[in-house]
Amino acid sequence: MLDLIEDESMRIDSRVLRSSGNFLVPILQRKLATVQSRYARSEFERRHYALLGLMCVYGIELLADNARNVATIWREFSAIS
Repeated sequence: MLDLIEDESMRIDSRVLRSSGNFLVPILQRKLATVQSRYARSEFERRHYALLGLMCVYGIELLADNARNVATIWREFSAIS
């Protein structure tokens, strides 16, 4: 399903609203991979665009595991220097 919106899922500033963490996790991963490939040389820009990508992903999640998965992906990305 993500391949149908591949261009949008890889655009850092495209907004995504979804009610399932199973869908939000791969979208966030794609956004962060795009950030890493474009802005790896500048720590400031990498963090700036990563935060922008995170802020553009919206969701309502009832399962705690899915919410933790999104938080884990963000922490792992933020730990990369």
